[in-house]
Amino acid sequence: MKKLLAGLTLLFLAGTAHAGYITLRTRVDAKTVNNNLQVRVHVTNNGDESAFNVQAEIQAAGAKILSDKRDELKVNYAYEGTANIPLKLNKPGNYPLVLFIHYTDANQYPFSALAVRSYAFGREALSPLFGQGTPASFQKEGEIKFRLKNSADNDVKARITLVFPRELASDRPWQAALARGKTETEIIFKVKNFSALPGSTYQVFAIAEGEDQAAHYTSIIPATVKVTAGQELFGINYFLIGTALAVLLLLFFGAEFLSHKKK
Repeated sequence: MKKLLAGLTLLFLAGTAHAGYITLRTRVDAKTVNNNLQVRVHVTNNGDESAFNVQAEIQAAGAKILSDKRDELKVNYAYEGTANIPLKLNKPGNYPLVLFIHYTDANQYPFSALAVRSYAFGREALSPLFGQGTPASFQKEGEIKFRLKNSADNDVKARITLVFPRELASDRPWQAALARGKTETEIIFKVKNFSALPGSTYQVFAIAEGEDQAAHYTSIIPATVKVTAGQELFGINYFLIGTALAVLLLLFFGAEFLSHKKK
């Protein structure tokens, strides 16, 4: 019985071992030159272990560009990627630019970091749309809610796109919304945990796009998603584990009591 309890104690203490982390700090510079979008990405590893297979994926104006892959990005080292994207847009204004940084840890487990910004084509356009995201927390699936506000007197037909890292998934990552003038509209996206590890926190973005007769405009609304740990250990519910431990303790102390009584 004592050996069994010692084994259980070691099992729970094993979870306290130190684990390293990878933290990628990202900067994105973008400008339009002669109807071309020039993008430069700068990534620094500020964690305490190397990132592997680092590659930038740049999405803008319907194009998707993959930069050269870095086999290993050591601590405090930097990675740079560039892209030149031809622009064929109907109206001047602001458009979204999405950046994914794909990488793996030493065990080749895949991760991604995300950044979103807008760029001006022709001229800047002030968007009447703005909003706020509500932090979400779930284990396997949940909802991300955004409050979209329209500061204009007139209604705006908007396209709302949810941008998220590849550790998450959504069956419907975009939706159309009619933002009434001077009102607030709730936008809800359903999201699933695809490969995110418990305890991880991810930033996601809702990109709200609209236009008028003169220009196209873009608003970017951030939110966070925390993936919670499940109430299981090796597929067994914590409550059952606790109950089993309580029974074992009662049996142990009962046996000890009877042993002393016989003496």
